[in-house]
Amino acid sequence: MDRKIVIYDYSPSARELVKNLKFSTDSLIVVARTREEYEAAHEDGLELFFADLSDDKNLRDIGIGDDVTDFFCVTDDDDLNLFITLSARAIDKNLNILAKASDANSKKKLMLAGASETIDFNEIGATRAFHLLT
Repeated sequence: MDRKIVIYDYSPSARELVKNLKFSTDSLIVVARTREEYEAAHEDGLELFFADLSDDKNLRDIGIGDDVTDFFCVTDDDDLNLFITLSARAIDKNLNILAKASDANSKKKLMLAGASETIDFNEIGATRAFHLLT
């Protein structure tokens, strides 16, 4: 089965994710939340949507529940990530969801909401810095 990956947000951390993913799949879509994100993703030549994914209709319009296999919810807003993770999981029980969390408490809640995996970019950066220093 071909993978269809959707990334919600185009923040700096999302841009790094896109750099790594765009060579591993034929179908990578960015969903921008702001006009600035949309313009940046457009300049980078990405397939994209401009949508508020807190509306289930928009989740379905981008392919959640249909042909999207992987969904990365990587906004800088834990509450938004939690809500959208919960909504996406309610639509598609088999969707692979990676959600960004800012701390251990958020990671736990995201897993309870249906995230397949969570990631804390701050924790990863701190761990990397520690290993560089030691």
